[in-house]
Amino acid sequence: MGIFKRFMVISLIITLLISISTSIYANSAEPPAVVILVNNPPDDLVIELISNEEEPKAKVRQVAWEGYYAFYSSDMKSGENHEYTFRIITDNNSFECTYSGSVSWYRQILTLDLEKQELTSGKYPFRSTILITIRVISTLVLEGIIFYLFGFRQRMSWIIFLTVNLMTQGILNLWINT
Repeated sequence: MGIFKRFMVISLIITLLISISTSIYANSAEPPAVVILVNNPPDDLVIELISNEEEPKAKVRQVAWEGYYAFYSSDMKSGENHEYTFRIITDNNSFECTYSGSVSWYRQILTLDLEKQELTSGKYPFRSTILITIRVISTLVLEGIIFYLFGFRQRMSWIIFLTVNLMTQGILNLWINT
């Protein structure tokens, strides 16, 4: 097939693809929400929002030692300062905690201390430090194995490897956390 015929076939295919219109849907960011972090939550922990008419239960996700209990904006009264009352139920024990604030931010993070039966705004101390340390160590171990398998065995190579990795990980984690 000559160059002209190939060009015509490719042009025809491109024209057909452009002329076919379809709807395209993309994922969007989550709506604003209140996320309640719980360290080592019991399996039977349930958190309900009782200050609304429907009393929705939290959408639960467990990652490592943390439980994420999310209430999305569709579950809550939107706008400026509202008082939200949450019912926490576990092991035949039930108590209520109140949060006063707005859900107009992207995500409002609260921390629940089950022992003290206390709901506080923000993350628990050292959470970011622990997560950064886990990410950096995991990255260094994985990349170190690959680096070793590629035959880098000299001490200077490892010094450069560690220096570059720690600098880039430091900059990346500062950027992510600020």
